[in-house]
Amino acid sequence: MFKTRIFAGAALAIAIIANAAAHAQYTAKEWPDGPMKQRFVSICGGCHDINRVRVGYTPEGWLTVTRMMQNMAAPVPAEEWPAMTEYLIKSFPERARPAAAILPGPAKVNIKMWDVPTLGSRPHDPRAAKDGSIWWTGQLVNKLGRLDPKSGAIKLITSPTPNSRPYGLMIDSKGTPWIAEFGAPKIARIDPQAMQFKEFTLPSPAARPRRLALTDDNDLVHGFRARLSRPPRREDGRG
Repeated sequence: MFKTRIFAGAALAIAIIANAAAHAQYTAKEWPDGPMKQRFVSICGGCHDINRVRVGYTPEGWLTVTRMMQNMAAPVPAEEWPAMTEYLIKSFPERARPAAAILPGPAKVNIKMWDVPTLGSRPHDPRAAKDGSIWWTGQLVNKLGRLDPKSGAIKLITSPTPNSRPYGLMIDSKGTPWIAEFGAPKIARIDPQAMQFKEFTLPSPAARPRRLALTDDNDLVHGFRARLSRPPRREDGRG
């Protein structure tokens, strides 16, 4: 049983006004010339404050960005994506970054990285479980992933709701992952052994849960400050 309290109305109105103001900051004539200029301004500017592109990316970064947009079914014809990517790489190279501040001392850090299987999946909210596994959400490909750091093995499962856009993720004290499905009014619980979703629909069809938090007694709070009185019990009564 969900008990929902919404606090986002005023903040949402402010965000919409701010976003409209940001979009008003640019005009098409301000962007570099190129065969994809008009397509870029009309399509990308329809959803984003495209002034953000001014910070630039590496060529590899732009390949990832354009792949994310393809995963989101951005309305660019498939045959035009190579030209769009080339335009972005040429027009908006990565800008110089501030120099790192080197701190004195004996600190030693080992960083290990793993490539996720799906390019442009936009992995979110990695969390470590008690067994050492790492879970994350693949927002733009509708998936949840599990990594075994010892073997490097990765397992993926797909949300049963199309375009649910899994986003925030938390793991409760029993080792059960919970995810916020940003593209649907749903919260999902994952059976880590069976690798299966169990979805719970929020009371408001307009709800878009984004982030999750857990209290010490496993109450679950999602990004709209809605609260579960208790996580629903497993069907076998053990949860």
